[in-house]
Amino acid sequence: MKTVISLLTLLLFVTFASWAGPKTVVVETKLISQTISGTTTGTSRRASISGDGRYISFQSSHSGLLENDTNDRTDVILHDTQTGINTLISSSYDEGISDNGAGNSSMSADGRYIVFESSSTNIVENDTNDEIDIFLHDTTTKVNTIISLGYDGEPAIPSGGINPSISANGRYIVFSSSATNLVENFSDVDTRSNLFLHDAQTNTTVLVVNSGLIGIGYPSAVVSNDGKVVFRSDGTDIVPNDNNGSSDVFLYDITTNTTIRLSVAADGSESTGYFSSSEPRISADGRHVIFKSSATDLVGNTPSIGSHIFLHNTDDGVNTRVNGVINEQHQTGSCAYASISPDGRYVFYHASLYDNMTGDMITPREKYGFVYDIDTSTSTQLDLAVNDNGISDSFTSNSYNVYASSGITSGGKYVVFDTGSDNLVDLANQEGTNIFRVELAVVVQGTAVINLMPGINMISLPN
Repeated sequence: MKTVISLLTLLLFVTFASWAGPKTVVVETKLISQTISGTTTGTSRRASISGDGRYISFQSSHSGLLENDTNDRTDVILHDTQTGINTLISSSYDEGISDNGAGNSSMSADGRYIVFESSSTNIVENDTNDEIDIFLHDTTTKVNTIISLGYDGEPAIPSGGINPSISANGRYIVFSSSATNLVENFSDVDTRSNLFLHDAQTNTTVLVVNSGLIGIGYPSAVVSNDGKVVFRSDGTDIVPNDNNGSSDVFLYDITTNTTIRLSVAADGSESTGYFSSSEPRISADGRHVIFKSSATDLVGNTPSIGSHIFLHNTDDGVNTRVNGVINEQHQTGSCAYASISPDGRYVFYHASLYDNMTGDMITPREKYGFVYDIDTSTSTQLDLAVNDNGISDSFTSNSYNVYASSGITSGGKYVVFDTGSDNLVDLANQEGTNIFRVELAVVVQGTAVINLMPGINMISLPN
């Protein structure tokens, strides 16, 4: 565990620091995917964090995280940061070990519900389709429920489902599937995956889009508390006049049963040239959507320095570029792996630094962590590394790994991510890809007040 800044140090910062405005600082970095014996070999990825930062779900191939893990497969695990206990989520229906593992998990904000995919045949009883299916685990009742069922309760055919994601309130689950019997009277346009939305409250599933080009990677779509689904697709028939030949980001609203494209300019025109838009995320209330795009014509004055993170406001339809100039010398580009807090205020993203004057990348293949405050329109670089003044060896899974994940809690107090870097905590023989949780605080200088993130007491200093 790495404690970057103590409370006393925070007091000294307020007293002596030279900055004039709010500054986000790292309070503590905690290694989550550490085994019972204290090692970190193996691969742990795709973390989700609860709203209070206590629970973190992730997938891991390391058997040392659990006692009696004998299936030699990737499993879904829930870590309690207060007790330090790891719990197997992708267990069999009799609370044993699944016969073929599981992955691609997503957790509700209260930490109660976790969805995942698995080809195991013993997650629930009578799973007979011999395919990858979508399952919902209730951490309170310890019960697993299969989600990717036919509308008549029969097994999904010819396949189950992949890449699930659950809404913050645990009601909606969105996933991809090439099954033809999830909804009644379904006519598939091809044999590739389509996008479906399951309502766990009514136990019903609806088709979001019938297109075989939903997108690649995890997750392929995410959903808000009110059933708004954002997803990426290369499909040209999802909305009219999609002629740019690139992947775009779309929003489906279950209330109106309509789909619109978000990765467009203010006047509604589509981006020109082959510029991809992907990795969408949505706030719990469905108001704010973020996504990655290499397009330079979605927002004015967007430089051609790799991909950027854009913020879409569903109330007024306006896109805003999140990343930009950090100081007189640096700006950010080649961004990826962004996440938005459930309350819709903070964005956590990873980016490379570029020289403002030349446009050249300063540290090739290196990523820094940034937190963007939507209310103040400001980004702060996080000092995450132990020894390298804020830069890690290979931030977020060797810098360009498409399976990297991140999350940020409401209020921006905690961020979570996976990375292959070995310099974020002081631990000998750290190997593999691991999960880290970072606690943050905002220090305000000038008013003699430390304005800490929710959950930490505010402290006033004498003038």
